[in-house]
Amino acid sequence: TPDGGTQIAPALAQAYQRIQTSTATYRHVVLLTDGISEEGDSMTVAKDASGKKITISTVGLGQDVNRAY
Repeated sequence: TPDGGTQIAPALAQAYQRIQTSTATYRHVVLLTDGISEEGDSMTVAKDASGKKITISTVGLGQDVNRAY
């Protein structure tokens, strides 16, 4: 049941882990979020991904979207 809580870091870490094994020319993750997370350090995951040439786009959704994220 949806309850409004977002766990960005674990989801992003799992996407990063799975995409690392891809041999595709471009490796890209699209993150849909309001930018408000309850736990974890998603910025460290994003920096690690960047170092391996994995790009991430974030699409902010909702009325209370954290645009700075």
